[in-house]
Amino acid sequence: MKKVILGVILAYSISTSCSKDENFSDKSATLNSSILNNTNGKTAIGKEYTQQLLYLDAHTDFMTLNVENDLSHKMNDPKIDWKTINALYNPDLNTASKQYLIYILLAKKDLLGIQNTTPTQEQANLIINYAKELVKTKYFGYCLLYNTLETLNRDAKNAQLVKDLSKQIVVDSGTEKFHADFISRPEGRDPYINKVKEDYTYLDKIKHLQ
Repeated sequence: MKKVILGVILAYSISTSCSKDENFSDKSATLNSSILNNTNGKTAIGKEYTQQLLYLDAHTDFMTLNVENDLSHKMNDPKIDWKTINALYNPDLNTASKQYLIYILLAKKDLLGIQNTTPTQEQANLIINYAKELVKTKYFGYCLLYNTLETLNRDAKNAQLVKDLSKQIVVDSGTEKFHADFISRPEGRDPYINKVKEDYTYLDKIKHLQ
């Protein structure tokens, strides 16, 4: 338990110190959570979002929510289903806490994959709401955003929504500096650098959804 929590704090500290030391944009702080990902290097094709990093605006606190609910453990525990995590979501939570829970739901609990294989209207409605929330709060994990939009795009009635959300993501990407700044200074950033590079490629895919 302690090691996992320290892992979260370490990742958070690395990201915020990078932001301070290297003059990143004020809105470009991030939590790199691959420390928490139970990855064995065998990510299935089309499931890259399940092993991508977590990109947060680190200016609002999510650590209280994380520690109180043991989320560092629960996100990788296959016995904990997405509904258990979803029960923690509250629209009154701060931005980082909401983004963190949505990341766990869509990526780590793979609600996207569940919806793609066994779709229900309940799941669809949740994914729509969470996609809107991620875009509204300018979440900049492009891999997760793209795969969320692709899941919604499987239903023709969501076509206009997908286009609208894609356009807004592209607009917001114009002021998002984290990816470019991080990639331009790769020294000492293994293993994160390849993940950030991969994530950035999904912005072009999002552009094609407009």
